[in-house]
Amino acid sequence: MTKRTMYTLLLVLVTASLACGGGGGSDGGMTGGTGVAGTFSPAQANPGPDTVSMGQQSASGNLVTVAVNLTDTASVYGALFDMTYPASFVEYVSWSPGTVLEAGGQQVNYIVDAPTSGRLVISASRLGAAPETNVTGTETLIRITFRVTRVGSGSVGFENSAIVDEQLQDLPIQLWAGGTLGAS
Repeated sequence: MTKRTMYTLLLVLVTASLACGGGGGSDGGMTGGTGVAGTFSPAQANPGPDTVSMGQQSASGNLVTVAVNLTDTASVYGALFDMTYPASFVEYVSWSPGTVLEAGGQQVNYIVDAPTSGRLVISASRLGAAPETNVTGTETLIRITFRVTRVGSGSVGFENSAIVDEQLQDLPIQLWAGGTLGAS
């Protein structure tokens, strides 16, 4: 996805009506008797300023929720990125909102699309004339829940990524750090 396409998508989010916003995706059948247990290990355990990183939010049986976190970043209005994951043993289940963009009680529009197995296309933006927000410490942008279907280990990463201000200008993110999903 080109930056121009990403910015166009973000602009669509910014101008979308509040009725288009909403909660998380389908639970996809949250139970599953695969007999495997999933875990997530972050590539960056202690992220520095202006960092987007993944961390394990929770793990229960074959379900693992990965938090996409933002650390010490000023002037945040929206985010766009692809999340890649090992489709050979992992399935996307659902998403839930974080706290970064909702700061101050702002309305946020999320789009999480799974165009192909092994890739999520994610965009999130405050709506309308909402002010930018400043992230102090580490806060969650979005949570993604996966189901592991068999024993395996593989990388979860970012592609086509940008955190933007209200002018849709890229913020100087120093590091985008993924991690490893495992199932045993």
